[in-house]
Amino acid sequence: MNKLLTFLTVCLFLLISNHVKASDKTLGDKDTLNIELQDEYLPKKYRAIGGNIFLGYGMLNGNISNYITNPIFIGINVDIHRQRLVIQIDDYIGIGKVKNTMEFPDDLEWSKNKAALHFMGGGNLGYTLINSESFKFVPLAGIGFDLLSSTFLGSSENQENEPFLPYYKLGCYLDIKSLRLFRNNYSFNYDESYTCVRLSFGVNSPIGKPKHGEFYSGSMVYFTIGMGGLGR
Repeated sequence: MNKLLTFLTVCLFLLISNHVKASDKTLGDKDTLNIELQDEYLPKKYRAIGGNIFLGYGMLNGNISNYITNPIFIGINVDIHRQRLVIQIDDYIGIGKVKNTMEFPDDLEWSKNKAALHFMGGGNLGYTLINSESFKFVPLAGIGFDLLSSTFLGSSENQENEPFLPYYKLGCYLDIKSLRLFRNNYSFNYDESYTCVRLSFGVNSPIGKPKHGEFYSGSMVYFTIGMGGLGR
């Protein structure tokens, strides 16, 4: 599973690199601005910023699934667009609880039914494969981290045994460009800027072996739905 995700991630980065080079060449041929691939000279129609606020659900696999319940997420994404290239920043919190008590070598434990909070962040690189009047589809690859804790604020009594879990991610999102219901106009957003419902899917796979792997090793598959948009 890890080898397959690594291979697919490398392939996606190569695809993005090749298409960005091709897009830059086409832009240089068609535009009269004589740009040199510098952002300050890039036409505004090729640059945008977007994002969304979302709710989601994660499905844990491996040893961690025996000790931590599947989390429910709330979070935000911020997207920076340059032509078809997308740089995305993640920031979200997952809420779950402990299924079975974890006993550690230092005689501390994380007791059953205590909170298990996921503080997650990361960055992704994507490429817009489809951008029609109604839909945008972007595959992504990136890296991030998951800090598991039993407390929302401050330090817990079991802080030394609460893991920091780095991971790499392979996923995608679909923007469904929403109806202009609040403008008495029931057409889709045909403008370059839009509001949307965003659906996303991904797999987080661990980087390396975590401390106390008998409790924390494993991966996660997640789904999210959110509201967002894009502006130029």
